Amino acid sequence: MKYSFLGRALFWFLSFTLPFLVLLAFQVTPPAKPSEKAIWWEIKLELKTQGKYRLEDSPALYSGNYLLTFLWRGSTERDNGDYILYHYSNELLQWQAEETANLPTFIKILTTPDFMERPSFKINYILKKEDHLYFDFTVNSFFVPVNASLENFYLHLPSSKENFQLISDINYNFFVRKGSNQVAVKESEIYRGPVEKNFNWTWKYQQWLDKGNRIIFISNGHEVKARLTIIPHQARG
Repeated sequence: MKYSFLGRALFWFLSFTLPFLVLLAFQVTPPAKPSEKAIWWEIKLELKTQGKYRLEDSPALYSGNYLLTFLWRGSTERDNGDYILYHYSNELLQWQAEETANLPTFIKILTTPDFMERPSFKINYILKKEDHLYFDFTVNSFFVPVNASLENFYLHLPSSKENFQLISDINYNFFVRKGSNQVAVKESEIYRGPVEKNFNWTWKYQQWLDKGNRIIFISNGHEVKARLTIIPHQARG
């Protein structure tokens, strides 16, 4: 009778505890925290832009279009709580431009070789705010029309949200019509492995200007595709 009681007790003990032990044995291990072994990161930023501009100064009409692609390469490394940015190369892979001047007596068309100035790309820094890293960059431009004209205006080209394009009194960010020009990544992502992100936005600015004896109209717009690639490395070599 004594052994029968002990047997039943052992049976009920195992019935309740064995499933619990099995559950512990097969419990999923919590995901590991991001590795802190990476000490520098390779960075590649490709920026593609297609745009148009227009100046109406009756009876003259100027209109232009352009296509450009930049490829910037560099790296970054930690500096206490911030990141130092290093520049390696900056290539203008594609640049095509055309401008037409419709004047009262003739029409004049300029093509890429006639554009004496070309756009240039610049990344200023990486800014860490809370748990994200923000990229500050801009494409420096020139004034249009390229044809001789009484009036001209600065041709705004892409900028990230962190850049304010101080060369002009126009707030670039305010005229982003679609998408977002905030180019940023979560800091924790760059420790987990390679990161590739795409950013797209549409920008457009239009304005009528009173010149006293005449009214002129300017229009400027572009579409942007940016691809950011970040690759972690543990040691330089």
